[in-house]
Amino acid sequence: MTDKALENAERKRDSLAAEINSLAQRMEELKRDIAMLDDWISRWHEFAGKDAAAVGPESHEHAPPAARSARTKGNPSKEDVAAKVKELILKRGAPIPRNDLFEVLESRGIIIRGADPKVVLGTMLWRTEDIIRLRGHGYWLKDRSFAPAGYNPKRPLEDTMSEHAKGVFEDILT
Repeated sequence: MTDKALENAERKRDSLAAEINSLAQRMEELKRDIAMLDDWISRWHEFAGKDAAAVGPESHEHAPPAARSARTKGNPSKEDVAAKVKELILKRGAPIPRNDLFEVLESRGIIIRGADPKVVLGTMLWRTEDIIRLRGHGYWLKDRSFAPAGYNPKRPLEDTMSEHAKGVFEDILT
């Protein structure tokens, strides 16, 4: 017989993790929308012949925030970052946490900028097709098994999901 308290705790944990994932995806959507709007505003100023720095509050027009512009410019491509991360993972032979990856990349001259550069790194890796994040372990190669995390890329998704996650998935599809 299983412990009901343990089942309840695992179910709650899975529910919270699913909510965090959903919120993280929504944040990424919102960040893309903000970047798109910032770009549009910047282009508007350019085409209107207005110097964004000279537009004052009395005109009720606002220049795009400097932090937003810095966030989207000057970063290496996600492909270049992913290639270096793959190399580091292969060399280590184990998943690497985001903070560790960030420090190693920085020490090798790969500078990632943004309001929160570590989040930018995570987003870059999330958008690649070859790298995944194994909860509690770090970033890993999508096509390689990693037994300590119970990850096997050849196993069907249903085999790797908790019962609660299967239920959530079924609820979405029905």
